[in-house]
Amino acid sequence: MDLAALNQRLHTRFIGHPFHYYASLPSTMDAAQQGAQAGAPEGATYFAEEQTAGRGRLGRRWVTPPSSSLALSIILRPPLERLPRLTLIGALAAALGIEQATALRPAIKWPNDVRLRERKVAGILVDSSLQAGGGQGPSTSPFDSAQGRSGQAQGYAIVGIGLNVNFDPEAEPDIAAVATSLSRELGHPIARETVLASLLEQLERWYLAPKEEALAAWRQRLETLGQRVVVQWRDVWEAGLAEATDDDGRLVLRRDDGSTVALAVGEVSLRSAT
Repeated sequence: MDLAALNQRLHTRFIGHPFHYYASLPSTMDAAQQGAQAGAPEGATYFAEEQTAGRGRLGRRWVTPPSSSLALSIILRPPLERLPRLTLIGALAAALGIEQATALRPAIKWPNDVRLRERKVAGILVDSSLQAGGGQGPSTSPFDSAQGRSGQAQGYAIVGIGLNVNFDPEAEPDIAAVATSLSRELGHPIARETVLASLLEQLERWYLAPKEEALAAWRQRLETLGQRVVVQWRDVWEAGLAEATDDDGRLVLRRDDGSTVALAVGEVSLRSAT
């Protein structure tokens, strides 16, 4: 990563400032958490050329070979009502950042997989010390009602983003069939500084945007609505038509018996029903 080139391209007020650069880390999420607990400011960003223990959603491994991709985590200190939107804002920022830098047009598979030609190119992971109702710690179920969204937030949230740039998924048999990269889709390598600057600028824009504007932009990229899907949360399974998303980005699923359930962003796995 050419940090001088990044600084020339980056035009943000606080996202990416300060920018902590590491040649290798087990996980940028862990580094950001340590920084947040030590009082790092909102917008502080932790970037690694390589992650040796990167993680994705649901405990999955996130592969980050040296100098091939973008692996970063950003500290945010949002008001509590903004917390439910962070996952979808991260996905939207990744999708629009890619489009701005490359002219490719990614779609979003609910809740936060950014995809090109139905293959994953980026993923979002949000960790938080905040909790609806004013407490701390993660929420416990994707089937909870949306209560306790107001009030003052104490603590922090961390948005982790992994984006495959000049990375050959074929080198990783475990993900070769489902992953892609920008260089693979473009047919040539691309400067990571360009993509990263666009990504951070889009993240700041949509983090500060009015709720309705951010939700509308995210829904325009969402490819899941109208599909029959199966959703799993631990030992709970739900199947039905992905009918809509609510004002917190939760997926409204219409079951075969006509009833509906709202599934929380970032806490479920999803696949097409057969």
